[in-house]
Amino acid sequence: MLEGMGQRVHVLVIMLATASACGARSELFVPGVVDAGVVVGCTSDSECDDGGACTVGMCASDHTCTYTHTDMQCGVSQACTPTGCEQRAWAQDPSTLYDVRLPSCTIRTVGPTMATLTDVALSPTNTLWGVTFDQLALVDTTTGSAIALNAVAAGMNGADFGPDGTLYVSGGSFVGTVAPLQSTLQVPVETNVATFPDGFISSGDIAFVGSRLVATAMPASSSPILMEAPNSLVGFDLDAGTTAVIGPVGFPCVFGLASYGSVLYGFTCKGAIIQIDTTTGAGTLVANVGIAFAGASAR
Repeated sequence: MLEGMGQRVHVLVIMLATASACGARSELFVPGVVDAGVVVGCTSDSECDDGGACTVGMCASDHTCTYTHTDMQCGVSQACTPTGCEQRAWAQDPSTLYDVRLPSCTIRTVGPTMATLTDVALSPTNTLWGVTFDQLALVDTTTGSAIALNAVAAGMNGADFGPDGTLYVSGGSFVGTVAPLQSTLQVPVETNVATFPDGFISSGDIAFVGSRLVATAMPASSSPILMEAPNSLVGFDLDAGTTAVIGPVGFPCVFGLASYGSVLYGFTCKGAIIQIDTTTGAGTLVANVGIAFAGASAR
């Protein structure tokens, strides 16, 4: 029994499967999950404020409260859960988009991409873009479906947005920017801004760690066996126009990179999620999740 104004009980309308260990697969998050709660005699929405970081409480006509969890209350690259906002990355294999929570490594399958994406890139405005080897695409984060927009130079396998909203792409020894992105009627303009160190080519992704651009690279001679080629972390000084090998990652086919502030995660084609030291390049295994990742992004 409830006693007194303002006390409330929350009952989850759906059951959420949680994971206690990194690497577990889960249907952890469903956008728009609604809690049904009771407030004795509520008369205004303010009485339904449960203090949650990303819940919206409303007082219904029968004087009960309902609570809606919404990502719109969270920041870019975050998702709402019943306990608050949680960091997430978007990642894809050759056919499917995934919602990956880090560092917990709980994973939700979003849906088929309907295109063979080589990478995804999350913009500062929380729009997910995808690239194939020769096209840009918009990716629907509720269904996973990718809609191709523009043709670009062939060979792209990495992409990320800079802090200013500029889209950077990589492929082969090339790093460049692509603009504009506003319309399907506009032809992207590609500008070469950097080159991989001699003897190296793009392994599969680039990422901004703060204002610093990094990439995974493999020996140029290893492309026929890229699934086994050792990867290194490369850093680019875009202002000075220089690039350097930071160090070996210790894992092959790191095709996806996702950064949260100063923390950099890697996603491999063999199903490993790793954390990469941006000062040495060394990767440390976080989890094996059994997904052949082809790309990833976060902010």
